[in-house]
Amino acid sequence: MNTALKKKSLEDSLSGHTSGVIESESRVETVGDGKFGGVLDQYREFLDRNFITDGDLDVNAWVRIRDQIKTVLSPAEINTFLQSTITNEDHSYYLLNTSIFLSGLIQTSYNDGNSLFDLNVQNLRLLSAMGAFLDGSQEQPLSIRVKGNVGTHLGVNSNDVKFYLDGDTGFYCGDRANNSEFYVSGDVGVMTGFCSSNCLFDLKSRVENINLVNAKGSTALISDRESFEIIRKKYTAIYAEALKYNEIYFVHPDGKKELLVVEK
Repeated sequence: MNTALKKKSLEDSLSGHTSGVIESESRVETVGDGKFGGVLDQYREFLDRNFITDGDLDVNAWVRIRDQIKTVLSPAEINTFLQSTITNEDHSYYLLNTSIFLSGLIQTSYNDGNSLFDLNVQNLRLLSAMGAFLDGSQEQPLSIRVKGNVGTHLGVNSNDVKFYLDGDTGFYCGDRANNSEFYVSGDVGVMTGFCSSNCLFDLKSRVENINLVNAKGSTALISDRESFEIIRKKYTAIYAEALKYNEIYFVHPDGKKELLVVEK
């Protein structure tokens, strides 16, 4: 872990980005202390909120607060902000609330015309729900590229978003996502694709499980043969009905796709 960065406060971490001119995809603007200061104040308040009720995320409460994030940061500024949150990683709500606040910043920036966001989480703890509740569109694709490992629920409840993860992720990847794409180079946990609709999961390494029982119109591409064979057995035994509405393929080294078919 970058201990030098951890010793700095949020303000210190951002000090090199609070003056001068920053190039934004949509416009050029001067970044002053008030801009990041307001975001930091919102983040601290947000970080203290418990959004979990009876084991479930209080989506309505989160959406109300997310919609209050009005400051437009460029994609580069958002990644800088994300790096600076390492100073708060010991907070009890850090893993979930940082990701959800980040989604608010990304959504606001996307609504302002930015569409490609590069995030580096290599020095951070495994954040939960990265890219949660983001809304893109087919007309203006929203793409999130993440370098490093993340926690559970990657892209939960996302709509029309493309995720490119250069790392591992935990369970419930793509949970309740719609019209979204997940390209994962590392390992993936159980319940991947659960309740998804019209999503693509392109998984290059070990896949602990694909659960498309409650999904519709989703496709999984699996490049690890051992994972595919384990999944084939599970679908043959108990998940066959899911293959009426979804497709799972093994991708051979030469790129040829082999459809998982359950014999009747």
